[in-house]
Amino acid sequence: MPKSIFSAATILIGTVIGAGIFGVPYALSKIGYIPGVLYLIIIGVINLLVFLCYGEVVERSKDDHQMTGHAERYLGSKGKSAMAFTMIFGSLGALLVYLIGIGDFTYTLLGESIGGSPFLYSSLFFIVASLVILAGLGMIVWFERVMVVVLMLIVILFLIFGLPHISIDNLLYTDFSNLFLPYGVLLFAFGGVSAIPEMYRFLSKKNGGLKKSIYIGTIIPLVLYIVFALAIVGVSGRETTSEAVEGLSRFLGGGIVALGAILGIFTMGTSFLTLGHIAKQLLMKDYKLNKILAWVLVCFIPYIIYLLGLTNFIEVIGIVGSVTGGLYGILVLLMYRKARRENVGKPKLTIKLPTFVHYLLLFVFVLGIVYEIIFLFQK
Repeated sequence: MPKSIFSAATILIGTVIGAGIFGVPYALSKIGYIPGVLYLIIIGVINLLVFLCYGEVVERSKDDHQMTGHAERYLGSKGKSAMAFTMIFGSLGALLVYLIGIGDFTYTLLGESIGGSPFLYSSLFFIVASLVILAGLGMIVWFERVMVVVLMLIVILFLIFGLPHISIDNLLYTDFSNLFLPYGVLLFAFGGVSAIPEMYRFLSKKNGGLKKSIYIGTIIPLVLYIVFALAIVGVSGRETTSEAVEGLSRFLGGGIVALGAILGIFTMGTSFLTLGHIAKQLLMKDYKLNKILAWVLVCFIPYIIYLLGLTNFIEVIGIVGSVTGGLYGILVLLMYRKARRENVGKPKLTIKLPTFVHYLLLFVFVLGIVYEIIFLFQK
């Protein structure tokens, strides 16, 4: 396999793997590991199809557009507005997820020794991170890729240390009373469609290979999630905590839990800074907001929502995953259909998506959004 194909795949892997990995074990534990893995594979395949459809759109377009540019080209100004809303909502939602996760992980790491609370640690991080974002941030892509490699090594360590403590009973039980709970969490965990244009630009200088890169970039996170969930759910079973690692302390000791907490802090911290910077730039360029107003909106909206009480890690991931993942899926499928109908360009990557599959995916995405909104207002 050419090195360029794997290098392009790491762009997708680095975008997909983030805070979502820590929610996967809890989501699977709520319905049982075996049905959870099947659920995970189905969501993985759905996202793979979306990635491939968008890959074809990008190759047909052969331009330097991002998602909003492609949406405008194929769906008009309303499509561009819908995509911009999706990107902004998704960014703010993800920032809230990182804010919650960092507070939880820091408390897990330092709570027993120096006290404090998740709220205190989230607030301290917010102050520091928001000032960094205001100053401007030239985060280097390779740093996030290094974090992905470190994350893979930590997952392997969890499996090695957890293997002697895995109980078969923890892997065989089933509970279908929470059947919809994993949907948004797993959709969030596979979020990465925005990486496709960058992959195309990279590979356009290397004689192509986008399709193979998308397959590799989707399969590796899927395998990693399955293994990570095996290590966590196999040990803690129904007692799996929402951010995965805290509940392992009485099974594996504080050392491995501290390692997981440190990893979580760095993973979410770098993602918060990078995404915050990107969201600020989006508001400044697409909506012509000045630097200060864009910074205030990007940093303070997630924190205000946090102050209002939306602090449940899994709940927020579920909402953001269902709504944002659903909207991305719908818009990509509509762009794909329009590009195919117009027969634009001559792409190397083509995917013949049957009409019934196209509408089935649209139905799933719409149903997920509607269900999540109804669930939110019923609380």
